[in-house]
Amino acid sequence: AHRPSIPHPGRFPGIAVIFPRRLTDRLVRSDHADLVWRMRPWKITREEIAAARRIAMLARPSLIPMIAATPELSAGTYCYSLWRGYRDEPTTQRLIRVLSSRGFAIHDLHVSGHADPETLRQTVRRLQPRQIIPIHTEHADAYATTFDQPVRRLADGECWEVG
Repeated sequence: AHRPSIPHPGRFPGIAVIFPRRLTDRLVRSDHADLVWRMRPWKITREEIAAARRIAMLARPSLIPMIAATPELSAGTYCYSLWRGYRDEPTTQRLIRVLSSRGFAIHDLHVSGHADPETLRQTVRRLQPRQIIPIHTEHADAYATTFDQPVRRLADGECWEVG
């Protein structure tokens, strides 16, 4: 059974699924061939993608071979939505180069599950921690002026023992 937290294509009209060869092989090798078969009613082939007049696609670097084999995919828009730092990864750079060479417009559209400053303030007010350790932020310096609690900065990779 699929987990309800994972979007299922059957619940969204017009949504299709492509299983590139490498992914399909990996699923079969890891004893998850049933997933491939369950998604079969929503399968879309490379040829169907090539023939589509309008298509929205979620693409990751692992799809580069399929994109490269589909010259009809061109002049689209690619919205990069991960953290900007991941964009420097060689595989992501390669995907962006492939899409750019096909005439795709590349846009950064960062989405995040990170809390905004007001949500952080509410959380600190409710929890009343003895100290705050900023993590996964580009604005750790701002914590000292944002919160009344002591702020402890750790360097990347620095361990801190709780207790």
